[in-house]
Amino acid sequence: PHPSKYISPLYSVERNTPVSVMIAIYIFLVVSILSVLFGLLVKNAFPNFIIAYNAFIVPIIGAFANCLRLLGLPILFLTVCIGIINVGDFSTLTNMGLKLIKRFFIVAGIALIGITAFLCVTKFYKINLEIDSMKGFYDVYLMLLGIIPENLITPFLNKNVLQIVFLGAIAGIALLIIKNKTENICELLEQLKVFTEFLLGIIVKFIPGILFFSIFDIVILSDIRKIFIAVSSIVLLFIVSYATVFIQLFYVSFKCEVDIKLLIKKVLKTHYIGLITDSAFSAFSENISACDKLGISKKISNFGIAFGQLIFMPGYAIVYLFLSLAVAQMYNIEITLPWLLILNILCFIFGIAAIPISGCGVPYITILCSQLNLPADGITMMAGLIIIVEFIGTGVNLTSLQMQLMLEAKKENLLDRNKLLDLKK
Repeated sequence: PHPSKYISPLYSVERNTPVSVMIAIYIFLVVSILSVLFGLLVKNAFPNFIIAYNAFIVPIIGAFANCLRLLGLPILFLTVCIGIINVGDFSTLTNMGLKLIKRFFIVAGIALIGITAFLCVTKFYKINLEIDSMKGFYDVYLMLLGIIPENLITPFLNKNVLQIVFLGAIAGIALLIIKNKTENICELLEQLKVFTEFLLGIIVKFIPGILFFSIFDIVILSDIRKIFIAVSSIVLLFIVSYATVFIQLFYVSFKCEVDIKLLIKKVLKTHYIGLITDSAFSAFSENISACDKLGISKKISNFGIAFGQLIFMPGYAIVYLFLSLAVAQMYNIEITLPWLLILNILCFIFGIAAIPISGCGVPYITILCSQLNLPADGITMMAGLIIIVEFIGTGVNLTSLQMQLMLEAKKENLLDRNKLLDLKK
């Protein structure tokens, strides 16, 4: 079937342009510089303004955080549920879908565990590895066992992420099996998803202003340490993300016996489009073309590209991981192994259930903050940072998807080496 069958109407019309994304990046840079200058001016020349700021501006920032909390859990449920419905039919999911799901989940899990182990060994963040700090593992054990809710309401009231994902998955599978009899329900869910994402789009437009006051708050408190942590985390995120990409490229180069330079040449354009547009679906047509040049059979690429762009987003998972660690370090939250385990579980889930459009990570940061006991101030800080760096995650997602589809095609003997090596038959 044609890949557009697996894409919801919302995604098929999603279009970001390189110009708009570059303008957004420039806006955030300008906002950051202006907030620092304004903070220094107020601190030295207008100290009384800080009283008015605490009285009137801080409550507005709190209201913004509440708006994000309001949308986070419904978007998570709808994304999981509709993502399964959009597979097309249950037979597709049980055949090729399960093979790809297994591959995607294993790769995402290995990436998160490997990066976490790397951070523990290198001590880039202050991680408590003492035995006393590990008693929280029992709480994680109970959290995993409590994945099945006692009713449909308490998961949302208690903000239980695993139970909400469970409900979304069960509802999605049920609707997928009896889709012909529940078309109206599926359409209603699609419309609710469009509605929530429309609201999210409105809220995202206010993030530059929230970022301005978040940095302003840091400046007036003379907490340069937070700025240093934010900058260093972004740099480290960039390095680790591309290290992950190159590890996959080298592995595929070895496994498929192809020159790494040729491999990079064939995936570079798709990666570039995703990077500058921050939208996987803006690169959809180029992704199909690149997979054809990589020798991947259409039996895999027609389904695998659309399906993978919906559930395989390891780049976003890495972004959530680093920004959560950065905020924990900023606000002196103790980072223990049980805390890291919960963080990895949440990042793994959000790497599956993320919305592959610009601003997708914004609603999930409220869930991260509540589950990891991060302060409310961390929500606004992460909201600003995630918009700046999520384009890195999009590029990583696209290249990782192409590499995994190549490996699956080779495993199923559906990899055309003549096309891959540019050889004439």
